[in-house]
Amino acid sequence: MIKKLFLIFTMLMLSYPCFADNQKQKEDEAFIREIINSPSARLSKHQMSLKQDFELYKQGNEHTIYAQIIKLESMYKNSDDKINKLNNKYIELTKNLYLYTINTPNEKSYSEDFYNGFENKKVIIPDKDYDKLDENLKNIIPCINVYY
Repeated sequence: MIKKLFLIFTMLMLSYPCFADNQKQKEDEAFIREIINSPSARLSKHQMSLKQDFELYKQGNEHTIYAQIIKLESMYKNSDDKINKLNNKYIELTKNLYLYTINTPNEKSYSEDFYNGFENKKVIIPDKDYDKLDENLKNIIPCINVYY
């Protein structure tokens, strides 16, 4: 009986390193995960995707977000109609946010200034105006406002 108990105890002691704690590694991984999922890192990834969208627009792709903004801008630009002026106002705000995002240098994309500037320029639409906006514009605004 003592031999069996000793054998079990010995096996348990020998297997202990297999169950070693890796708390330091887990802490490092949590830190990296926190950085990657931080608002500034997500905004930086969003900036990269908008820059790629703009490059495709410059190559003639008419299905980019920026091409859709330009198309809407030409539809609503020179009009005296109240709803058209309202649409044009939000088109300009959306375009300005888009251009601010893509024109910020990559090395500043993780900065607090870029993050705060983006947050301050986000397009906020009051409910009373929302229903009056062009459906395409209502789809484009979240694509630029929301970073993942």
